[in-house]
Amino acid sequence: MSIEGLPNSLTRVSAGNELHLKSVPSVSSFPSCGDVFERQVKILTPDMCSARPDQRTGHPSHDEGGWHLRAERHARWDSGDRHNELHGGKIGAAFGVGFILGPMIGGLVGSLGIRYPFFVAAGLSLLNLCYGFFVLPESLPPERRRSIDLKKANPFGTLLGLVRLKGVGMLVTVIALTSLAQFVLINTWVLFNSFRFGWGPPENGASFFCVGLAAATVQGGLLGVLLRKLGERRLVLAGLTSGTLAYVGYGVATHGWMMIAILFANLLAFGVAAALNGIVSKAAPANEQGLAMGSLASLNSLVAVLAPVLGIPLFARVSRLPHADVRVGAPFFLSASLSMLALGLALWHFARERERERLESAAAPAAPKPEA
Repeated sequence: MSIEGLPNSLTRVSAGNELHLKSVPSVSSFPSCGDVFERQVKILTPDMCSARPDQRTGHPSHDEGGWHLRAERHARWDSGDRHNELHGGKIGAAFGVGFILGPMIGGLVGSLGIRYPFFVAAGLSLLNLCYGFFVLPESLPPERRRSIDLKKANPFGTLLGLVRLKGVGMLVTVIALTSLAQFVLINTWVLFNSFRFGWGPPENGASFFCVGLAAATVQGGLLGVLLRKLGERRLVLAGLTSGTLAYVGYGVATHGWMMIAILFANLLAFGVAAALNGIVSKAAPANEQGLAMGSLASLNSLVAVLAPVLGIPLFARVSRLPHADVRVGAPFFLSASLSMLALGLALWHFARERERERLESAAAPAAPKPEA
C-alpha cells in the first residue's frame, strides 16, 4: 500500500527544485552586492519581480530564506546594533505570524477561484513595495559601502568567504545540516501525517498554525530570555539536542496529537537559527554584512534543492509498509541523524573556539597596574 497522489507530489518537488536551483546564483551573487547598493533597494527588488507559488506546498512564496536574511540584516543595522539577535528574532516572529495567516487567507481566497491566491500574493507584494519605498529607512551609510568583488559574486565564492570568517568555520556545515534536516521534515510532513494518521487539509492546516504559533512565541517573546540565560552557543547546543529528540519523536508517534505535543515541547529548536545567524553577524566585518547574510541565503537554496531528493523518495519507499510500521518514520529519522551530526560538529567547534580564546587571552599582555 502506498500513499495516493505521491507521483503528483514528486512532480511538484521536481518543479520546485528547478526554481530553487535557478535561484542559487541570484541569492548568492545579488546579496554579495548588499554592501554596495542601498539595502532599501536590496530588500524591495524581489517584491517587484517575484510573487510565485511554492511548487511543493502550493502556497505563494518568495525567495525563501533570502528575504528573511535581508530583513534581519536591515533590522540589525537600523537598530544601530548589528550584534543583537533579538532583531532577527522579531523577523522570525513576523514569519511565524505569516505562517499562521497565510494558509488561512490562501484557503479562503482559493475557495473563490484557483487563480485568486496568486493575485492576492501579488497585491501584498506591491503593498510591501510601497511601504518599503515610502516608509522604510535606509540602514547602510555611504561610508560602510564597498566595491564589488567579482570573485565573491558566485555561490562558491560567497560560501568560501563565509567559512573564512573568524569564529565561523565549521558552523557553516552545522547550518547546512540543520537546514537540511528541517527541509526534509517540511517536504514529508503532510505526506507522513496523511498516510499514518489519515489527516486531511483541516488537520494539516492546523499543524501549520501550530508551527507559526510556536515560531512567533519563541522568536518574538522568549528569545531574549533564552539568550540571556544560555548565551548563543548554549542555545545552539540545547536547540539541536531538542530538535534531534523531536525528529525521533515524530517518527515513532502513534497518534496525531503527539505530533503537536512534540512540536510545542521542541521550542528551543526555534531559537537555533537566530543564535547561529548572530554568531555569523558578529564575525563579519561591518562592510561585509551583505556578503555574510547572502552566503547563508545561498546555502539555504542549495539545501532546499537537496532535501526533497533525499526525503521524498525515502518516504515513497517506506509508504509501501503498513501505516503503523515504525519504519514509515524513516524521513524523520534521517532528519534526526543530520541534526545529531550537526550537534556533534557544533560541540567540537565551540570547544575549539573556547581553547582559541583561552590561548589568546593568555598571550595578551597584562594591563599595567595603576600606581599608588
